[in-house]
Amino acid sequence: MNFTRILISFIQEIIVSSITIAQTTISKLKRKAILSVMVKSKENRPNPIVTMGLFMDADGIPLAFDVYPGNQNEQTTLKPLESKILQDFNCSEFIYCSDSGLGSAANRRFNSLGNRAYIITHSLKKMKKEDREIALNPTQFRKVGSTKFIDLRTLDETDEEVYNTVYYKEVPVVTGNMDETLINTPGRKRKGKKSE
Repeated sequence: MNFTRILISFIQEIIVSSITIAQTTISKLKRKAILSVMVKSKENRPNPIVTMGLFMDADGIPLAFDVYPGNQNEQTTLKPLESKILQDFNCSEFIYCSDSGLGSAANRRFNSLGNRAYIITHSLKKMKKEDREIALNPTQFRKVGSTKFIDLRTLDETDEEVYNTVYYKEVPVVTGNMDETLINTPGRKRKGKKSE
């Protein structure tokens, strides 16, 4: 909860600062230039949009942010800002976490160098069929902290301990010239349902 309040407060400060800067800048620009940066949103609304990149430390404290035109490909915004973070904070270890929108092969490769690593959420529906079938097979799951394999079909979801335990499955995946590990952590209602 505290992290959420800090983040909301930080974003509100950024928005107020950005609005002030934007108002000053807009008053100086010609109308034609303003209209040239207006793009449609994902919902096809004609509102001007922007993309904001935000980096936070392990405690959720914002380290840096940047704002880009809404029609700029977000895949290309990661490397410059992350390189600046690595240099400014002299990071020896770095774990990049993102949704699949910034999980391009180039960004994953960039974050596999040195002592860097990455965690990218990925939709099982968009995986190759054979990898998805392995990930969804209810066998060969593990309980966090154990090396013993578990078949999810044998679990009693009415048992509170079982219900509150995190189970996972590691699936080695070769993507191009990169060896990666998919970690599937199914939702709580596991029996008879496919996890996503």
